[in-house]
Amino acid sequence: MVLNMSRLAIVLVILGAHVGDAQPSTALPADLRRWTLSAAPVLTIGTEGDTNTEFLRIAGVTRMPSGEIVVANGGSAELRVFSPEGRFLRSLSRRGQGPGELTNFSGIIRAHDTLFVTEFAPGATRLHIFTLGEGFRTRSPLRPGNAPKGAMPIAWLSSGEFLVSTGQIRVVNPVAGLVTRDTMALGVLHGGAAGEVRWIGDFPNNSWLGYASPSLPSGMGFTRFTLGPSLVTGASADRIWIGDAGTGDITIRDAGGRTVAKAGMPVRPRAFSTAALERAKRSALTSASTPDLTARYENLYDRSRRPRTAPVFTRFIAGTDGQMGVELFEEEGPRVPRSIAILDRDGEVVARLTIPANVVVHEIGTDYVLGIQTDDDGVERVVQFRLIR
Repeated sequence: MVLNMSRLAIVLVILGAHVGDAQPSTALPADLRRWTLSAAPVLTIGTEGDTNTEFLRIAGVTRMPSGEIVVANGGSAELRVFSPEGRFLRSLSRRGQGPGELTNFSGIIRAHDTLFVTEFAPGATRLHIFTLGEGFRTRSPLRPGNAPKGAMPIAWLSSGEFLVSTGQIRVVNPVAGLVTRDTMALGVLHGGAAGEVRWIGDFPNNSWLGYASPSLPSGMGFTRFTLGPSLVTGASADRIWIGDAGTGDITIRDAGGRTVAKAGMPVRPRAFSTAALERAKRSALTSASTPDLTARYENLYDRSRRPRTAPVFTRFIAGTDGQMGVELFEEEGPRVPRSIAILDRDGEVVARLTIPANVVVHEIGTDYVLGIQTDDDGVERVVQFRLIR
């Protein structure tokens, strides 16, 4: 979001070929400055059978200014703290309803040495605040005065504010074979959990697909259409990044919501790789455990549903000094190597980076990349690579 804590053994895991040898299908220009990763992780945390280092549904991972690593383990509602060398130190939270306890969380947001944890709760999303020194500090419902449907923090701005979206869930009646796209309101939250939101606007969000299901009571299912366009958002330093994966357009705004730059990706929208989608389909169908999942995957990969071009990118990963990593789309997702374009705070592409298969990056630091590796059996481990710029 490998390490046996009883013996404090740190194991380096080779992820197959050197990351520079396996290239993603969506390639960035060869003349771009190239950043590289160490051939293997310099640190791996995760051992089956050890309750402190066995992970389930990692919701996030971050490295604190002290070098300690915090892993948000969704399966146990714990924020687990590890030393820079990977030794388990303590848990900041546990499952429950009391102070310092969590029932669920969607992720963690770090601001310097403070951790913000969002939790879904009846009536309003709750915001929990932790620090390494004090542990749990406080929690409060997120009820901005001008957000009656609630607000959900997405990222923290160095100005001390949160980029947020509406907490409302859009409910629609699915239609078999029809792809629809919902909308999302974005804004900047001022004054803490009970403050006010300066709304930026409404944006086309995720694509959704209705399909006929043989096992659901309604006879209809509804699923995220990952091959369609989507809204991608993030923040780095004092800049808000808003992108449309379908067109590849990225707008950079300041904390006041004003547009300060436009980013142009150095790749053009491309056709889908039929071979890659067939491999992805076979893999998905092999993992399907119910008739509904089989129907879902059959419809998701149906040729007639596909847009003319593939999405340009899938995720934003904040870097240092206002930089942003933009992960390019791959039909097979994290199962294959992916390209990340590094953009500066003004939207100029300054470097390219290749991420190895089965690793999802959560943080790009000055000299490290931190992420989560998932093996073929679904076992999750935290991995840290050395970054050579």
